[in-house]
Amino acid sequence: MSKAPADSADPYVVAARARLEAWENTLTPEELGSPPFFVAPGAADGIAAKLAGAGFDVKRVDVSRAVSEDGLLEVLGEVLEFPDYYGVNWDAYLDCYADFVVSDSPPVALVLDGLDALKVAGFTEFFSCLHELELVREMVGVLRPIIARRVVNVYVGDF
Repeated sequence: MSKAPADSADPYVVAARARLEAWENTLTPEELGSPPFFVAPGAADGIAAKLAGAGFDVKRVDVSRAVSEDGLLEVLGEVLEFPDYYGVNWDAYLDCYADFVVSDSPPVALVLDGLDALKVAGFTEFFSCLHELELVREMVGVLRPIIARRVVNVYVGDF
């Protein structure tokens, strides 16, 4: 008689796997392509609705006023309601974001509206921020390896 894996009855694991499967069956590669996910402003509402329909906690953030790395980190910290001790740097963002995206919560879709304003202000800083945002997204999975989860960043603008 074969035994089921020890985690197969864990309700958190079962729920997390169901959420991951729902996400994979909701959006097609043709709709988003490969990460990083760049979306034209006219398509953002539809993508956000599909993610919400798949069980994602969709956080829409207007970052158009953030024309610097520090500005972007400040806006994200405010909108995601990070604690007062949040420092305006990428290490602090990773720490607070990893706490924000806990394993028993729904998967998270961070939809950043107006990120193209940062690109216009300075391409190098835009590229650096994009790299850090994607790195944090990947690191959350590393920090929370027991539970299968999905964190998606969607970048809205005229790219």
